Amino acid sequence: MKDFDDIHLKLGIISCLTDFGYYIDEAEKLKHRKSYSREYQELSYSSMLPEVFAYYRDLDIPQEFLDKILVFSPGAGCYNLLVKEWDGEGDEFEIVNLNGIQYLRNMIEFDGQMLSETMADISKLLECPNLKRVYNIHFADNKEIAEVLCQLKTKGVEVIL
Repeated sequence: MKDFDDIHLKLGIISCLTDFGYYIDEAEKLKHRKSYSREYQELSYSSMLPEVFAYYRDLDIPQEFLDKILVFSPGAGCYNLLVKEWDGEGDEFEIVNLNGIQYLRNMIEFDGQMLSETMADISKLLECPNLKRVYNIHFADNKEIAEVLCQLKTKGVEVIL
């Protein structure tokens, strides 16, 4: 089983995998089944569905699936299934730890849009052998982050802030 220190990173990866059709059917079934319950009706629109969250949390993602991700750029993917009515706004899915990103061995692009402003360490990106482009890193004024971005540039990675 792959270790992800941050469930939000794992959710971002699952979101990328939904583009390939993975992990959608079971989550849709869980959400649909729940949608008829009184408990569901009483949830606020931004509430996370515990059954879907547990399903995603407990997934053991095979390396062969992880190897399909060339671009890490979580879109609506699993979030539309995870939240009653997800609007794409808010910070409830911000990533605070990148431990596990190194499992994306074929990743060539990394979109940092989901990174938390409290992120202090992006050095795990240095372990991604095929990385060619990093973008949407909005807090590059952080000394540690800036240092890693310089190291990435030295390795030939295009950094777009």
